[in-house]
Amino acid sequence: MTNDIKKIINLLPYVGLVAVIVLPWFLGSGYLFFTDMSWGPNIVLPHWTSGWFYLSLLIKGLGFFISVDLLQKLFISAVLGAVLFGGYRIARSLTQDKMIWFLASAFALFNPFVYDRLMYGQIGVILAYGFFLACFGCLLSFYFNLQRERSILMLRF
Repeated sequence: MTNDIKKIINLLPYVGLVAVIVLPWFLGSGYLFFTDMSWGPNIVLPHWTSGWFYLSLLIKGLGFFISVDLLQKLFISAVLGAVLFGGYRIARSLTQDKMIWFLASAFALFNPFVYDRLMYGQIGVILAYGFFLACFGCLLSFYFNLQRERSILMLRF
């Protein structure tokens, strides 16, 4: 079995976990309604100094090719995947057991903080949490492997 096929097989449980959460949303039509997150076909671009300007610009641009309701669901899936990846990075820097990697990722995703932020639609907070976990995992990896010359920001699978 080639190395690429092994990577894909190792990635399947993580994709399956995100799919279990978002698949009912993909099977339904229309937009998702959250308290603090509202997308629609006529998203107004905020002022260029807003933190959401570039995301809104990306959504508007991709909205010409993909329907915005599907784009919203793909974005939420990517954010949940970022949280899984962050938990994976932390666990990978602490142990070599693949089951622990998956369980730590699942724990990072299934906790009250993520659930509450997701139900309110605070997807940016969840994305920041995922990036924080990934950066902390890279920092742990860097700390435990000081003898190797490796950048903190280099992500390896």
